[in-house]
Amino acid sequence: MLSKTSVYVMIMMGVFAIINLFLIYYYIFVVKGLMWMGFVSLFAAGLLISLMIKYYKQQKKKDFSNINAHIKSEEDRILK
Repeated sequence: MLSKTSVYVMIMMGVFAIINLFLIYYYIFVVKGLMWMGFVSLFAAGLLISLMIKYYKQQKKKDFSNINAHIKSEEDRILK
């Protein structure tokens, strides 16, 4: 289970990615003179999405590594 902090980080990265996706639309289709800014926003959105995926995988791996932390010794494992 992800912690509150992890969820907040994922939400904020998602919000920033959505803002960049809106800027892609705005700069490429609405404002024709600044088309290069749309590609900069595309790069930033792709970077944020990839960072969000990597962060999620890292948190999932960290949570899975502590799955047996409550078991202290081999005797406790045999009893359970």
